[in-house]
Amino acid sequence: MTLPMVVVEAILRDDLNSKTLEVTGPELLSLEEAVAEISKATERNIQFIPASLEQYLTHMKSANIPAEVIWLFEYLFSTVLTNPENQMVKHDIEYVLGRKAVSFSSFAQKTAASGVWNA
Repeated sequence: MTLPMVVVEAILRDDLNSKTLEVTGPELLSLEEAVAEISKATERNIQFIPASLEQYLTHMKSANIPAEVIWLFEYLFSTVLTNPENQMVKHDIEYVLGRKAVSFSSFAQKTAASGVWNA
């Protein structure tokens, strides 16, 4: 696996030392929209099924997922993803790479074409 170009630039460029880079695509997507894009790119019928955080955590516990992983998912979905400041398109990719960020649709199509999502 190769490192994303933003990571390479962040490591190599002195002007990026001690900077926090926020890497996003060019549009905001819900989880349901992201699943729809993956479904389309893979030409598979993949459906988003909403669940409460409690239902999701209960399912993880019943699957014997380690407690530290469950804690991380709970934190991610209760704190990080619900924070309005984390629900914005940022332009750090353009700043670092000098080009616009790739859309999630393009990412999904390229990833599907790579075969990594094949069964």
